[in-house]
Amino acid sequence: MRITELFTAQSIALDEAAADQAQIIDRLVELQATHGNITDREAYKKALYAREAEASTYVDNGITVPHARTACVTRPSLAAMRLAAPVQYNAEDDGKTDLLFAIAAPENGSLHIDMLARMMQMLMNDDFVEKLRAAKTPAEFLAAIDVQEDAQFGEESFTQQEIPQQGYRVLAVTACPNGIAHTYMAAEALTKAG
Repeated sequence: MRITELFTAQSIALDEAAADQAQIIDRLVELQATHGNITDREAYKKALYAREAEASTYVDNGITVPHARTACVTRPSLAAMRLAAPVQYNAEDDGKTDLLFAIAAPENGSLHIDMLARMMQMLMNDDFVEKLRAAKTPAEFLAAIDVQEDAQFGEESFTQQEIPQQGYRVLAVTACPNGIAHTYMAAEALTKAG
């Protein structure tokens, strides 16, 4: 499975006006609902807020990745929103947000971690992020994701990643006070440096 398979043009909103986290989450829930995979919108919204209560999902560079794993999600999906003007998503964030990716994942399994890992690895590429910020339509936004995923991972499915058996293997242990996304960002930074 590829990241692009979890989006539709209807689940992407560009240059939206939102003043705060509440308006952003309301809109992201609407965008996720276009997939037809959420049986209870309020339960999904509550799960997003519960995750935010643990720690902010703001990662860096104006990017925030709200995510929830809950029983009201019947199949995984992604929604994206680009804001017309950056906002302070959480009071403790060290930057303002203008690009958001919402993850909806079923309660069973760890697919949300695989989805988050792939997204974070892609979002470490500044040129790619700028293409997302410059996209004029949802179709162009989705095409940029497809091109980046293909360039970075080829046909590799993010749900069945294999450890290469040749060359070097590097084990890095990281700790992140903000959540798992920074761990994948650290891994991508190590790979680039290597």
